Amino acid sequence: MFYALFKILGKREKVRVNVDEAVQPELEKALSSKAVTNSQVDTSNLKWLPLKYLNFDLLPVKPIEPDCLPRSLYDYAENNSSRIDQSPIEFVAIGLIVCLSALLGCGVGIRPKRYDLFWIEFCNLWAMIVGRPSDKKTPCLKAGYSPLKHLQQISDANKFDFDLNDATYEAACIKAQANPKGILLFRDEISAWLNSLEKTDKAYERAFYLEGYSVGPYQQIRVTRDQVKIDKLTISILGGIQPTKLLQMLHSRSDGSNDDGLFERFQLVVFPDSAGKYRDIAPNLKISRKVEQIFILLSKVGDPQKPLEFKFDEAAQKIWDDWASKFKDDSNNCDEEEQSVLGKYPALCAKLSMLFHLVSEAEKHGESVGFKPKLEVSKESIIMALKWLEILWSHNRRIHHFSQNHSHSDKASLFLKRLKMVKNEPFSLRDVYRGGMTGMKTAEHANQGAQELVNRGYLQSVTQKSANNKVKTMFYRHPDLLKPIKF
Repeated sequence: MFYALFKILGKREKVRVNVDEAVQPELEKALSSKAVTNSQVDTSNLKWLPLKYLNFDLLPVKPIEPDCLPRSLYDYAENNSSRIDQSPIEFVAIGLIVCLSALLGCGVGIRPKRYDLFWIEFCNLWAMIVGRPSDKKTPCLKAGYSPLKHLQQISDANKFDFDLNDATYEAACIKAQANPKGILLFRDEISAWLNSLEKTDKAYERAFYLEGYSVGPYQQIRVTRDQVKIDKLTISILGGIQPTKLLQMLHSRSDGSNDDGLFERFQLVVFPDSAGKYRDIAPNLKISRKVEQIFILLSKVGDPQKPLEFKFDEAAQKIWDDWASKFKDDSNNCDEEEQSVLGKYPALCAKLSMLFHLVSEAEKHGESVGFKPKLEVSKESIIMALKWLEILWSHNRRIHHFSQNHSHSDKASLFLKRLKMVKNEPFSLRDVYRGGMTGMKTAEHANQGAQELVNRGYLQSVTQKSANNKVKTMFYRHPDLLKPIKF
């Protein structure tokens, strides 16, 4: 038996070597445009530039300016993001916006069109902040979440207990039934929850959350437990995710395996620049009290059975009509993938306009009682909402570019990792991928990594001729890669 196994393995290795030999000339041809032909290479003639961090450049995004938010929300987000080691202000701002949207839920609604009264949008939002583990996502989300926590602490038991972190589908149904204005799913790292929804036995749970975005009736019938009936299932979602974890979700969407609109429902998705610096500053308690007061006032607004309905005032309606008409024409010229995201923007614009209007109204009200907001949304609020659409679209373009370009950059990182085990200089592609490793088991994978490293100045390729005139491509490492590590 062992002899037979040895023969099989031997044949497999022979086939693999033959395949490598067949592929190698094609790889050398692909890299030959970067090569220098010389039978005796003088490495002193190789010109090198200083190494830079191995990563592709992210597309630029629009920053959040003071006029993009009601003043109290901007000041709160700016103070807390600065306090948390100069973290992105987007992280705190998104947390505030979604917590406010969950607080209002289906208790308020806006009819964006002047005459079509069948279209109404409620105030639930789905948001995701994208950042690396060192980007302080969790502290920023908790800062945005803090005013809601304060409201829960000073209120009667369970009155505003509509948030959940890690609950089963059945528990989430019960929570939604007990909170008719809506519930909030908050996960500081949302990738585990997203991955769980990919499982076939989670189809009912996935459908539950998709329905909760749309705000409509929902019914759960089980033989072993009481029936759950919800008149208006309303769900807001807030969470953080690492860039590489987000790629899994994007790939599932692109290959059609789970292209049911789940990603598009995350309308508030930001992937900001991270340039944090150590800071030690005091929190602005005055602005914190102001924002907490806004949460208290807005907690008393709206009724899910008879929602408080808003519309645009005349000036805001004109802005909406002009924008909506032009936006529809422009989005028709976009590709299908862009349209799937842009198609949700009119509803998002209406929701943000209503939310910003309510916050602005609460800012003007000094007392904790007797708050009655105007039912006409001002032009200042829709202008802020439209600025947010520009910000969010710039982040969407960055994320799309990231998903398209990350693959080769990842192969380059794996190539460098494998290269640490290669002692000879110069070396060939086969020296790197022979033996295989996760993500780099073929000559093609090695070629992708090598090409990226040559383009970025980490390697230089040289075509050499052996004594029998056989052409072979060899690679030289940047001198900095050969230096011993010093501590």
